[in-house]
Order: sequence, then structure tokens, then C-alpha cells
Amino acid sequence: MAEKKDVKRYRCINFGACTKADQNAVIEIPTIETLGGTPPCPCCKQQTLEEIPDKGINWKLYGMIAAAVAVLCGAGFGIYKLVSPSGPTGITLDKKEIVMKVGETQVIVPTAEPEGVKATFTFKKKGKNVEVTSGGEVTALKKGEATITVKCEENPEIRAICKVTVEENAIVQEEPQAEEPETPVSEEPKEEPKKGPSTTGTSQRTSETQNGTGTKVFSYGKYVGGLKNGQPDGTGKLTFTKSYQLNAQYTAQPGEYIQGIFENGKPSFVTYYQKDGTVTKIKLR
Repeated sequence: MAEKKDVKRYRCINFGACTKADQNAVIEIPTIETLGGTPPCPCCKQQTLEEIPDKGINWKLYGMIAAAVAVLCGAGFGIYKLVSPSGPTGITLDKKEIVMKVGETQVIVPTAEPEGVKATFTFKKKGKNVEVTSGGEVTALKKGEATITVKCEENPEIRAICKVTVEENAIVQEEPQAEEPETPVSEEPKEEPKKGPSTTGTSQRTSETQNGTGTKVFSYGKYVGGLKNGQPDGTGKLTFTKSYQLNAQYTAQPGEYIQGIFENGKPSFVTYYQKDGTVTKIKLR
């Protein structure tokens, strides 16, 4: 006779037609015979058997369930790590190449990937013809080429590179040419009309200062970047010296700054850098 652990226990419910059912007898059938499903009653030969639940703990079944749960948990954690990285996985720059004049200043604006992840950027130059600040402000010193490497403190393995080309300042070269029309001193009546081009030249230089790249100081901060008609327009950086309300949710404090796109003198789509290291993208217009 098979051991108890190798059998399944049943009762027949074919009452009135089966002696085993009327006696409420326990019917034991070897487990191997039940692999194809519940067998017929050995007494009445009908499919009227009901299995009696085993009150003991099926440790083998519990082990299989526990192993399946562990596999699912591991797979879920792996998927979570893939779709929800804990730090930056890449750096995107608003410009990969810059062409500048001597004395000109431009700002490199980096963005961490994926969007919204916290990142602290560092800027390192290669070349003696430019200078770069901790905020990405690049100043051209002399003619030549240089590179600016942007890294992320949260993930030192990722980086982005911006190539910088510095050209001679054309405005400086024009100044001695403006004096040439003043050579004929003896012809006094003709000297006054020749002052016109000199005045025009001054006006052009002022216009170039207002349209291009430069610096503008406000009562609440200092702006460095693109200018149009003397107002911030294009890519730039605004560092605050006083408290300034960006919108209903954010108020910038002294020492904090925004980088991004400015339009008609106002910030449009910028990244807000707070003192505590929080980086937030804001659309202000």
C-alpha cells in the first residue's frame, strides 16, 4: 500500500447509489493515478468524487511560489532601474560650436538627461585664448581655438564638448581708417562734411554693441548674452543680486541665476539654478 504522503483523499457524493457515499467513507487514491484529473469512484464508477483538502502545509508548493515571487521582484527592480535612472545619463548643450570676437562673451547652457533630473555642471577649458566661469560664461581673450568640456558631478563618466573659435575684433581695425579723410587740412570748407563718416562710424559701433552679445546691468541682477536693441534677446544668463519674482511659484534669491532663451528683454524658456542645487526648467512666456 502506498504511503499517505503519496495518496490523495476523496469522498463520494453519489448518495443513495454508492455505498462509500452513504458511509461517508474516505477513499484514498495514489497520487500518480490522479495526474490526468479526478478519477471515478472505485465503488460506483461515477465521476462523483470530491477531494478532501490536506490540512498540512505543502512546503514544496510554498517553495515554488516563493521562488516565483523572488524572480518577479528581481525582474521588476531591474525594469525600474532601467526606466527610472537615479542620476543623469547624458548632457545636451544649447550650442556645440561658438565663433566669437576678441572681448566678446557668450554663455553655454547645458541640460541634463533625462529631463528634470538634478545635475551640477562644471566647465573646464582647453586653450589660453578664452576664459570660462563656473556658470558657463565664456570670454574671448585672443585669436585662436579652444574647447570647453562640460561635466556633471553626479555622473563623472558623461560629458559634452563645445568648440570655440576666436577671431580678431573687426571694430578695432576700422578705427585708424576713420582718420584718413581728415588728411587734407588746408581745405577748411571740406573738413566739416568729412566729420560725417566719423560720426556714422561711432553710431555703427554703438549699434553693434546693442545688437550681438554683451552685458546689461539691471537693478536686480546682471545679464550676459545676446542683445537686440540693447535688451536681452537670444541665449543668455541672468544672475540675481536682489530677490526677483520669476512667476507665481518661484522667487529667485541673490546669487541664484537663470540660463536659457530671452525675448524682447524678458526671459522666455530658461533653466533656474537655486543655491541648494535644485535645477528647474521654467517657461515664463
